Amino acid sequence: MVFQYAINCSEGLKQREYETFYQIASEERRTKIDKYRFEEDKVRSLMAEIVLRYALCWHYKLSKKDVTFQYNEYGKPYLAKYQDIYFNISHSGEWVVCGIGDIPLGVDVEMVAHGNIDLAKRFFTNQEYSYIMQQPLNNQPYAFCSLWTLKESYIKAVGKGLGIALDSFRFEEKENKIYLYHEENLEYDYVFLKGQLDKMHCVALCAKCNTDNVIKDIVKLSIYDLFNWALQIE
Repeated sequence: MVFQYAINCSEGLKQREYETFYQIASEERRTKIDKYRFEEDKVRSLMAEIVLRYALCWHYKLSKKDVTFQYNEYGKPYLAKYQDIYFNISHSGEWVVCGIGDIPLGVDVEMVAHGNIDLAKRFFTNQEYSYIMQQPLNNQPYAFCSLWTLKESYIKAVGKGLGIALDSFRFEEKENKIYLYHEENLEYDYVFLKGQLDKMHCVALCAKCNTDNVIKDIVKLSIYDLFNWALQIE
C-alpha cells in the first residue's frame, strides 16, 4: 500500500516552528536549506523532510533516530535501517508532497505555468505533444503539467536519476485509467494516480505494482498538525 501526504506552505513558518523543525531535520537537509537565499525556498525544503519524517514515524512507528538516510548510486535516498520502506518527496510552488509505502514509488508536484508548451515539443513524444495541442487553449498548460508530473513520478520511481529520456516512454489515458508505453509496448509493472492539489498545482504518483487501488488518496496536513507532532517525537 502507498500513502500520500501534502502540505501547503504559502503562509510560511513562525520562528518557533522553523527552529523546532530545523532541529529535527537531517544534517544533509540543513546544509541544503542554508544554501537557499529566499525564505520560501528554505521553508519548502525544510517541510519536505518534516512531512516525510511525520509520515514514516506515523505509519511505521519509527523513532526520530530510526529515520536516517543513505543514498544509492543515482543519488536517491533510502532508509539506512529499513530498506523495505520506500518513499519520495517533491515540492513546487506552495506545496510539498510525499509518498511512502512498501513498494518502489515516485511522486511529483508541479505548478501550472503558461509558456511551457515548447518544452513538450522538445521533450515529449509526438503523440503526447499532439494530445496537448488538441486541448482548448486555456487547458493546454494543465495538460502539459499533468503529463510532466506523470513522467517525473515514473522516473523517480525507477530511481535512476536523469538516465531515462522523457520521450522514451509515453502516457495515454483511457476511461480514467493511465497507461504507460515503452516503444509502443504496454508496461504492466507500474500504476499511476494523478490529480490537482488546487487550481494551480498538479500532482502524480507512480508505484511499482500491477494491482489497481494500491495508492491511497492524498491526506492534506497543516503546520499545526506537524508542529504538535514535532513537539512530541522522540
